[in-house]
Amino acid sequence: MVPVLPVVQVGDRLWLKRDDLHVPFSDTQMNGAKTYQCMNLIGSHLQTIRDKYAGTIYSDNFLQSPQGPIVSRVAKEYGLRCIIPVASDTQETALQHRSMQLVRGWGGEVDVVCQMGFALSSRAKQKYGDQYFRVRFGMSTDSPSVLRSVVDPVRQQVQAFDGLPTETMTLVVPVGSGVVFGSLLVGLAQRKIRFKRIVGVQISGYDRLDKIHRVVRSYGYELPEQHTQSSAMDFFQEVERVPAFDFVPDTTYSYARHISSTVGGVELDSQYEAKAWDWAVRTGISSDPLMFYIVGNSNCLR
Repeated sequence: MVPVLPVVQVGDRLWLKRDDLHVPFSDTQMNGAKTYQCMNLIGSHLQTIRDKYAGTIYSDNFLQSPQGPIVSRVAKEYGLRCIIPVASDTQETALQHRSMQLVRGWGGEVDVVCQMGFALSSRAKQKYGDQYFRVRFGMSTDSPSVLRSVVDPVRQQVQAFDGLPTETMTLVVPVGSGVVFGSLLVGLAQRKIRFKRIVGVQISGYDRLDKIHRVVRSYGYELPEQHTQSSAMDFFQEVERVPAFDFVPDTTYSYARHISSTVGGVELDSQYEAKAWDWAVRTGISSDPLMFYIVGNSNCLR
């Protein structure tokens, strides 16, 4: 069970939601939502993985992504075989990346299945198919059981907002795949928590509204009218919607670029949180009462 992680107030006008304080392993500072989502996904499907998939998982992974190390460390915790398919010229080139060295160090197998990243997903699925259990916790919205296993521990985190003056705050959330942001919207709707404004900042300019929509619909909600077209059926039945939000596909930085930043003495993830915080500073929103959601910090895995 994932604990509800705290909100820490920094000064008079800034609050930090600290999911990076979830550090479950003693041998690494690996932390945050990606870690607890992966643990919940694999843990809730553990018997199926052992019985149906020969105790083996695989997770196709870009060399720069922290997903491979996270999956391999969680697999080690559960005693599972772990394969990380990657795109690279050679095995030797792949293993020059710290993330792949960590995968190997935790018992994972690095498998070069193609040279170009655009072919990685299809090549990995072609090679391993349904033989082993595929872990894609940031992108899986197709399987209901997998989706709920990654959404539920996030949506429960909104309990940390109870008793805070959220109606006066702007909530800023870094967005990667959109699953965490969609999960938070579900949690806010369920607990009827309202912020003055909610902003999801996609850190490399991608439109994730479709993924967010699939997450909230799986829990019986619709997006606010500003992000969806009303259907004729809406006039004949009550439609429950998640709170209104702004979605910002920020194109200032490419996905691969890293920037360094700290806020309130807390180091931010250089690929996600630091870019969202940079947006908040550039737009002047950081001078208002602000809740900044630190989903995690994977700098130690890169």
